Amino acid sequence: MAIMYLSKYELLTLSTHSRIKPDDLSPLTRLYMDQALGMDTDKLREAAGELFQNKYIEKQGEKLLLAKELEPAFFVLHKPGRVIAFKRLGMAEINEIYFAERNGFAVQYTVRYDGLFEALVYPYTMELVKKWFEDELLKDVVFSAEPPVALDLLLTADETIALFAVINIYRGRIIELQRGLEPEETWIKTEEIRGLKDCFDLKGLISMILTEENMEDYFANNPNLDNSIHSLISKGLLQKSEKGISYSDMAKGLFDPGNVVDGIIIKDYSPKKGFLSSINILKSGYMLFTPHQDGLDYRIRTIGAEIGKGQLLTDILGLDEKVTVEKKTEKTETVTEKPRFCGQCGAVLSAESAFCRNCGNKL
Repeated sequence: MAIMYLSKYELLTLSTHSRIKPDDLSPLTRLYMDQALGMDTDKLREAAGELFQNKYIEKQGEKLLLAKELEPAFFVLHKPGRVIAFKRLGMAEINEIYFAERNGFAVQYTVRYDGLFEALVYPYTMELVKKWFEDELLKDVVFSAEPPVALDLLLTADETIALFAVINIYRGRIIELQRGLEPEETWIKTEEIRGLKDCFDLKGLISMILTEENMEDYFANNPNLDNSIHSLISKGLLQKSEKGISYSDMAKGLFDPGNVVDGIIIKDYSPKKGFLSSINILKSGYMLFTPHQDGLDYRIRTIGAEIGKGQLLTDILGLDEKVTVEKKTEKTETVTEKPRFCGQCGAVLSAESAFCRNCGNKL
């Protein structure tokens, strides 16, 4: 498996010298946004010189182009059919880890907070992504308590936003105080939730959990925050007294920072949709927060430690483990083949292709 450690200047230089330009789904678009905001042109020129010297870019005629052996990886990064982004909250040095996938071939792209380097690793299959999730992202997860309380609820979009607002208020208090909350500090006034809505323009919060195409539908339903809070109380996630609103005893075990070991945010994008899921890693198992059906509703449920870590990801994302490039034999058996790539532009080819449909190269 190839591993490349690159500065953002080197990665942008390789991307701009590819024969295929990135589309809106590409995780590399963030580099182009940085460039638009102003990147050091001297460092870009320096990066191009070093990459040329190391034969990562090469001269073809009058042009400098990405080396052909790198084109398949950058083709998938530039034109993915699906992008899955992972962020483990406890990994302080890593911002996000992306897997760009197309026709069963995937490339891992890791972004660090410190900007020292960015990493590309390839080739992956979706089965190897699941293995990475199990062996790398969750390798240090151990459980020390009894199985979590059994929970499986559906939340409407309104209820989801209200619950996220409560969670964010609790987190804000803990960050401000830099300690756990005393019992009297756990109560939240309804006005605080309304203030959060006004302060963050609610739409920004909604965009974390709803697709853009569902956004208009959400606002058309004219959400009522008070009704959502009452619904969360009736479903056993919140409790209310004259002091205000607080987690129920059951919810404390799922959301209270003292019971949550770590958290993972998973974003799953394709050209037509994008969903956000999350995992609370508890002392006793997992709490999953996943989109349900059309994404307007969310499912919240607990899973014990007995589930395999790899199966956990399959359960969240519905990973298809089949290789997507197939052909039929005369006996109607399915024979899987590794994806083929054009040696000229790096485009993915069908099994029977004689010419590249992208650049016309004869194979």
